[in-house]
Amino acid sequence: MRDASLYVILKNKRVTLAVIGVKNNYTSVATISYLLTKVNSLKSENQKALFR
Repeated sequence: MRDASLYVILKNKRVTLAVIGVKNNYTSVATISYLLTKVNSLKSENQKALFR
């Protein structure tokens, strides 16, 4: 098993958006797709919270 993380750099600071454990047989494309799906769902949840 290995780890995968998704991060952005804002104002010269690295901000981690997601970290997951990945099985060795998962492809890079599958891993990236999963991470982006999770981040997009967080974005939707945050937007809902902002506009209540």
